[in-house]
Amino acid sequence: MQRNKKFFLFFLLIVSSASAQSVFFYNLEGKVINSNKGIADVHVMNTSSNRATITDAEGIFSIAARLNDTILFSAVQYKRVNLVVTRAMLESRTIVVPLEEFINELDEVVVRPYNLSGDLGRDMNNLKPDKVYVAATLG
Repeated sequence: MQRNKKFFLFFLLIVSSASAQSVFFYNLEGKVINSNKGIADVHVMNTSSNRATITDAEGIFSIAARLNDTILFSAVQYKRVNLVVTRAMLESRTIVVPLEEFINELDEVVVRPYNLSGDLGRDMNNLKPDKVYVAATLG
C-alpha cells in the first residue's frame, strides 16, 4: 500500500511538471531586419498572450513567448509577418525576422465635404467660410 502511494505521488509529480512546462513563458529575443539592416519601431505582438513590445533603434526586441504562440510583426511601411513559435526558436532564444517593404499606392483621394482639387487658388475661391471670429468681433 505504501509503495502504491509513493508511485502515485511520483506519477502526479511527473504529470504536473510536464503540464507546467507549457505554462511558463520563455524570453524570446531577436532582430527584425530589411536588407541586412535592423528596423526600428516595429510592433512585435504575441497574439496568443496579448503581450507586445517595439523594436529598438537596431531592430532588437525581447518578448515573452511559449511553444506554439503566434508572434505578429508589423510596421506601416512593411508587410506583416506571423510566426508560430517552435521548439527550435525557444532553444536558440534568438531569431532573425526579415520584413519586406510594402508600398500602398492609392489611385485617388477624395476629401469631403469640400471636394478639394489640389489647386489652392481654385479651392480657396470655392470655399465659403462661415463668419470669422477674432478678438474684435467677440468684443
